[in-house]
Amino acid sequence: MRKRDFQLRKQERPGDGIIRIIHEQINLACNICKEYQAHPEESVHEIRKTIKKIRSAIRLLRFSLGEKRFHEENNKFGNISLLLAELRKSDALQDLSLIHI
Repeated sequence: MRKRDFQLRKQERPGDGIIRIIHEQINLACNICKEYQAHPEESVHEIRKTIKKIRSAIRLLRFSLGEKRFHEENNKFGNISLLLAELRKSDALQDLSLIHI
């Protein structure tokens, strides 16, 4: 899986750079989703890591977003992360059930 830089570029305004990073991380998560069939466990793990990065970047924008928008965006990605946690659990339970068959 391809890694992406999580840093501001020279001459880039911080707010613009953070928004760029968030978009890059969202695109990365979408691309990782395409690899789910081939590598389910690794894909879920990588997507969850990417969402953590997205949420940390959103926290940096908290005051410029305003509290309402901040909570909407943070909760949106938090909910995705919770769904992925359930998927990871179900994959793990399925693996355990196959061991006992």
